[in-house]
Amino acid sequence: EGTGDPGQITTVQSYCLAYSQNFPTPAPQSRGGKACMPCVTEEDCGNGNAFTAPDPSITWCTSPVDLACVLSDEAALTDVPAFHFNLRAAPSSQIQRTDILRIFLHPLTQWDIETCTVVWNGEDGCPGACNDPTCSVEAVIGGEPTGVGPDYPVNIMKIDMPGTMGGAITSEAIGMLKVGSTNFPPGGFL
Repeated sequence: EGTGDPGQITTVQSYCLAYSQNFPTPAPQSRGGKACMPCVTEEDCGNGNAFTAPDPSITWCTSPVDLACVLSDEAALTDVPAFHFNLRAAPSSQIQRTDILRIFLHPLTQWDIETCTVVWNGEDGCPGACNDPTCSVEAVIGGEPTGVGPDYPVNIMKIDMPGTMGGAITSEAIGMLKVGSTNFPPGGFL
């Protein structure tokens, strides 16, 4: 899931390419295909099977996720998060309902995200009963993207904590979030 212990190398999740009318395989999920689904091998995406070797001239299982998957409704990419992280407040501080968190994605010049979705990581992700936070994107230079130039890299996830949280996140009570429906830098990230 793109996470691991500090100092350890972790494998980033790979995904099958998105469906395209110009390149109709891998077929979309609605037709029994694997487009935008997690994969480990080419066979997971339909390039080869138990009886036929994968065609070496094509690559359907790729990382980072195909941008067309992020922008489509093909797959629920929050079900397979791009990465997850823990939230912990500084000593004698709290993260509470309606707070705004900004996650700066480094290296700043490599990230250019289109969208993001954040959900709690299971029942223990939020202290108490909580609604899901919302996620929007911003740029370090230029602020919120407007679609009007100049075009700066979008490299901040702005997370708005929900109005309903059963408790605050403190230095002792940790929150756990999953991030999905976002694209990675072309060179990957650690």
